Amino acid sequence: MPPSIFARHSSEIDWCEANYLHSEYVAEYYNTVSNISFLLVGPLMMYLLHPYACRRTLMVHGVWILFTVIGLFSIYYHMTLSFFGQLLDEISILWVICLGYSIWFPQPYFPKFITSSRGQFGGVIFIIALVTTLMSFVKPVINAYVLNSITFHILYVLVKEIRKCTDKEIINVAVISFFFLWLMAISCWLSDRLFCNFWKRINFCYLHSFW
Repeated sequence: MPPSIFARHSSEIDWCEANYLHSEYVAEYYNTVSNISFLLVGPLMMYLLHPYACRRTLMVHGVWILFTVIGLFSIYYHMTLSFFGQLLDEISILWVICLGYSIWFPQPYFPKFITSSRGQFGGVIFIIALVTTLMSFVKPVINAYVLNSITFHILYVLVKEIRKCTDKEIINVAVISFFFLWLMAISCWLSDRLFCNFWKRINFCYLHSFW
């Protein structure tokens, strides 16, 4: 009989960190603790960006609410390594990406069949997010790779927009926040997945928590 989706270690993924090393209740201690930052940054950004949200759209607050939800779900996932926790973690990331698309994706790049407002584009993104959520149950092990691949589309659009920009401060922020931080993050993620045996040999299994 297959284990319950709520059972500990029912997930197919076990990250490169010794399990239950610091607590009998927490499977991956550092991967769990590192997610506390989500619980702090989300509310802080809601406060700092409230004037911007009032000018643009209050849906901006939804991004930071979902950001906090990611932290909660990721804590649960890394504490238990349960299949249900894995799905909650990955699906919450998917929805925050989709909400960000619906708010900030440049209108000139909308699909040609979008003939009216950003609201119509947001509706299309919602349908895509809903379908993708359902499909994520089919082969959950590839979800993380699919989520990371979305970054390449964001990178493509960002490069096109930077080429049109003349403000050096905006260009510097884009280069530092995306190219440098993303490359560092994805390097940690891939290294954790591909070179786990090496990191275990030198007793340095914290790359996923850095990511």
